[in-house]
Amino acid sequence: MLRAMQPPLDQLMEVVEASPAMVAAQDRAGWVSLFAPDGIIEDPVGAGPHLRAGPGGEDQLGLFWDTFIAGTDIRFEVARDGRHDLAIGRDVTIHTRFASGFTLQVPAYVIYELDEGADGLLVTRLAAHWSLRRMVVKVLLGGPLAWWSMTLLSLRLLANQRLRGILGYLKALTRGVFGRGEAAAVALGRAVAAKDEAALGALLADTSPAREALVDLAQLRVSNPIACGQTVAARIDFAREGEPQTGVALFTFDDDRRIRTATLFVAEADASRT
Repeated sequence: MLRAMQPPLDQLMEVVEASPAMVAAQDRAGWVSLFAPDGIIEDPVGAGPHLRAGPGGEDQLGLFWDTFIAGTDIRFEVARDGRHDLAIGRDVTIHTRFASGFTLQVPAYVIYELDEGADGLLVTRLAAHWSLRRMVVKVLLGGPLAWWSMTLLSLRLLANQRLRGILGYLKALTRGVFGRGEAAAVALGRAVAAKDEAALGALLADTSPAREALVDLAQLRVSNPIACGQTVAARIDFAREGEPQTGVALFTFDDDRRIRTATLFVAEADASRT
């Protein structure tokens, strides 16, 4: 149950929905202002992070905008939203049209972690879970226009974030749980639904608190998983106390590729948003 003092869902969603709206409007200053002074972006998770207050005093969020957003038409198609305390998990498809005319559709789960301070609700962390490996395959199969678009993007990355930025970005290609993690997340759903203690024991880390988040679920179906770094995000359909529910789940893995934590972002009914 949410704590009584937490803000209602519509206040959280106002901040969350402002982010893609400002991206679509190409409002750089407004978008950066959504983040807390110590705000961070991981896009995709597993790549090097971007800090609002970088180690050299630079605004890395502004540089992120200049590299990946400026002059690009980016639209979110939202399939579902879920809440966990002061965080929102979104199941989306990101539609991107580059200045060259090349278009790209990328399935993603975007987690917005928020905090309430003197200046109201601000984003402390934006974590975009999408597969850089799968995106690279789409580009390679996309032909000359796709290759030219990615060449221009790479040049912007080098100009704005230097070699450090490129090396940080490439981490998402080489480090992570990848397909094995995605398979484990789906298998976890089957094990929970079947109450298969042996399977759960094999999938969960020895000291995993994930069991606490899953123990009261009568059913659990995990689908459309996306691995990023040491995490897997996925769509979930489950039942709790006989009531069917939907949402987004985030699973983190330990170094042995066993599930350490499970965070459920549960869709809430909200009359003001229907």
